[in-house]
Amino acid sequence: MPKQNLCERFTLKVYPAGMSRDVYRVLEVSGEDTLKQFAEAVFAAYDLQEIPYAYEFIMDDPEYDYETYQSHPERGRKGVRNKLGSVGLLKGTTFSLSCEFDLDYWELRIRVQKVQEDMPYGPVAVVKTKGAVSYDEEAFWDDM
Repeated sequence: MPKQNLCERFTLKVYPAGMSRDVYRVLEVSGEDTLKQFAEAVFAAYDLQEIPYAYEFIMDDPEYDYETYQSHPERGRKGVRNKLGSVGLLKGTTFSLSCEFDLDYWELRIRVQKVQEDMPYGPVAVVKTKGAVSYDEEAFWDDM
């Protein structure tokens, strides 16, 4: 029987800034998945019809010295191809996923609820949802 590769598995609560009780998604993600795969799972969990033009993860815990991982990294910056398990997440860590659409900006907060060690790889799973938000380009233009 072949040996199975084991990795960390993270339970992450993702919510729009200021809406942690009303709107959120809880995802289970393997440490072997990239930040890009995680971001795509978040966008799908919120039923976004398009991938944002640009996005970045901001590790805003002082332990990380405000490190960022960008979808379109500037020279000398880290990109989203890093694995989730390589960014040093611990239970209780919080960080942000900032998204830029054509005409809108979102900040999603992420809190590590649980870290499981030595787990077999599994695909990203949405395990809990509450509330909804919408991205409406037409409403943006109507407000102008």
